[in-house]
Amino acid sequence: MANGHDILTDIRSLLLLMSDLTDVVGSRIRREGPEAADENDPVVILELPDGEQINTLADGGFCFADLVVRCRSTDIVEADAMAETVRTNNTDPSTGLDCFRGTAGNAAVIQCERTQFGTTELQDDDGDDSGVFESWAVYSIHYEV
Repeated sequence: MANGHDILTDIRSLLLLMSDLTDVVGSRIRREGPEAADENDPVVILELPDGEQINTLADGGFCFADLVVRCRSTDIVEADAMAETVRTNNTDPSTGLDCFRGTAGNAAVIQCERTQFGTTELQDDDGDDSGVFESWAVYSIHYEV
């Protein structure tokens, strides 16, 4: 967290406004954790790969984070559709997370850009395919708190 600020909470609040996404996942948009890993229903998982965002100015100011958004489902088409909804909010021009500028929770997002993405089938503890698919993306986000 940058000076006590939690960008994951801010992004979660933004994603909860996307009705096409919440029609599928409800309120199951959460940070990585044991309860997210065992989820059988469609879920969106948010995480910061390095564990925390970088604050460039003391006591608030401009911040930078790489945010990973993981859309999980037992249906690969549904996982991919969830990830596309996060990216574009199913609008043209996009009002989704990719190229987003505006308010997300308590953060003023200056720039948000998808830098990597992919889809994979998760493995169970024995290394076998689990039947759960994950469509993931990394977003580079610059914001002010």
